[in-house]
Amino acid sequence: MRERLIAAAADCFATNGYHATAVADITAAAGTSHGNFYRYFDNVDAVLVAAVEPAVARLLAAARRPAAADAADLAAIERWQQGFVAAYRPDRVLLATMREAIAIDRDEGFTVAWRGLREAFVAEIRGWIADVERLRGPDPDGHDAAALAEVLAAMGEQTTYVHLGLARGEPDPAALARLGTALAVTYHRTVVSCRSDITVTSGSSARQRHR
Repeated sequence: MRERLIAAAADCFATNGYHATAVADITAAAGTSHGNFYRYFDNVDAVLVAAVEPAVARLLAAARRPAAADAADLAAIERWQQGFVAAYRPDRVLLATMREAIAIDRDEGFTVAWRGLREAFVAEIRGWIADVERLRGPDPDGHDAAALAEVLAAMGEQTTYVHLGLARGEPDPAALARLGTALAVTYHRTVVSCRSDITVTSGSSARQRHR
């Protein structure tokens, strides 16, 4: 019954949006009573958290950065970003509903879920930047890696939300691939290309800038 309620809630959120979905809508869709709903969930917010958690887990799995040896490779970065965009697609309505719920801020459960997702995503990007630094050296202009990771994460998050979460129809796979490529190119130009004339000597910290 719990899983049936979660599935019914997800359908209601997709149809009505977060703000307009009530317990009565969910129980009607699940073909059960209010009493059964409250056996498993305290309120609409609680069932949204339960519905969103698997989607967040899938997105986190897709957010894992390339292998350290491939960190500077544009093709590997493109696969990373296209994989993230593709993973957002099947859960786009639920993830957009979570954003709607955060804006209304009726409860902390989904806010905590979103913060956890974002922190993990930023950590992956920060780890990727660190891998690039080991291959190519530090940022030649001294830009802060933590700040770059925050900005790149926000860009990826907002891009997927606008083009998938807010899409009126089913997103076109080719368009999504182009989005992933555009994100990858931006990541590469921001973090890798600026180090294109730097080499790191294997087994030492010696670095040479070619002019």
